[in-house]
Amino acid sequence: MTNKKRASSVTKTKQARPEVSARLVNIIIRRVAAGETLTAICREAGAPSYSRVMGVINRSSSLVSAYARARELRHERMADELLDIAEDGTNDFVEKQGRNGAFVALAEEHVRRSQLRIDTRKWLLSKLLPARFGDRVEHTGAGGGAIQVEHGMSAKMLESLTALRARLPASPGGALSDVPAPIDVTPSKR
Repeated sequence: MTNKKRASSVTKTKQARPEVSARLVNIIIRRVAAGETLTAICREAGAPSYSRVMGVINRSSSLVSAYARARELRHERMADELLDIAEDGTNDFVEKQGRNGAFVALAEEHVRRSQLRIDTRKWLLSKLLPARFGDRVEHTGAGGGAIQVEHGMSAKMLESLTALRARLPASPGGALSDVPAPIDVTPSKR
């Protein structure tokens, strides 16, 4: 292959990327808010690369805020789509031909794909916005009150502590004289 042919093939594969202006970034941010991903937008022919768009966004605090808000709106839209996908029964059943004629059957692949779309959105929302879409876990005690922590010491542990205390060196006026007296850990009888 000659250099001339090689150069022409390189120019065919390289497409001129547009200048990434604030106006273009604002259009991209509006598309993200409408539900598209930045990755998909940047894959389009003639679109700027993901890294160039993020570079422009990261240089301006107002664009950073606008992009963050657009992503929040996209996540809200994603949450709305959950119900739409779940309620859409289109193509869930197909007509098939059997030995005894035509019959209606469940389109299992379509149903599984819908379930995958729902599960993916649910998982993403729970990770991206856990306070709003994550599992709510509440830890409460009896009757919704505070958790009561009970602790105690087994007889064997009490014996071990007593044996350890007995092995401590006596310190009349020594280095350990400033140490407070040991705390009595004998379990109380209730």
